[in-house]
Amino acid sequence: MELLRCGAVVLDRSQRLIAKRRHVVPEGLDDRIVTSIVFGLRALASTVAFNSSDPPKELSRIERFVESNPLNVGKVAEVRQRLHKRITDFTEELDDFFATVEQSPNRASRRVGVGIYYYEDD
Repeated sequence: MELLRCGAVVLDRSQRLIAKRRHVVPEGLDDRIVTSIVFGLRALASTVAFNSSDPPKELSRIERFVESNPLNVGKVAEVRQRLHKRITDFTEELDDFFATVEQSPNRASRRVGVGIYYYEDD
């Protein structure tokens, strides 16, 4: 219902959902916090917990973190803009790739995903 409400999807004549936007930014701070926890922190925590269980190397889940050394404050806007573009391009490429992978309508299925975020810290 939320995706319909905010216009991210619409129903066609056959009552199928048609995507209109690749991402959704919920209204209000509370909605954003809940969405981040549900989609972001849960996925990251699941990956960390799985990798901490010492799975065979071929089953481990990729988990990477990249951080700069302290940057000149005057360069932050340039870095932010460049990373925003690259992250947007990359996630749209992943979204397109996922759309080409055959989906499973039965119970023997598994959801996969990649979480990426940008942050700034003083």
